[in-house]
Amino acid sequence: MLIQVIKGRKLNTWLFLLLVSLAAVLIRCLGISFESSDYVNCLLPWTMQLKEAGPGIDALENYRGDYTFPYVFLLWLVVKLPIPFAWGIRLLHMPFDFLAALFAGKIAEKTSSNVLS
Repeated sequence: MLIQVIKGRKLNTWLFLLLVSLAAVLIRCLGISFESSDYVNCLLPWTMQLKEAGPGIDALENYRGDYTFPYVFLLWLVVKLPIPFAWGIRLLHMPFDFLAALFAGKIAEKTSSNVLS
């Protein structure tokens, strides 16, 4: 009986996480065309610079923005995708949002178990 209750709670937890994740993706999709001032004034001009610099990785050599190089490399990859840039950048960010949420949950789990014990 106790094992069934534990399995039921785990199933409920996974179902809850799935629903919250689907809601997060839906919210992202609803705002996919939103252009913030950072996007318009910084991100878009810098990525257009990467796009206009040519098809090769040499485009990264002349980058004049203030993002870190690993992020700029990911932006360069997104520029190469055959989809609108706004979509690509949001698709790039989504896995990192989930990864950050996972780490936040792990931190909360550790701190709450330390407090409760």
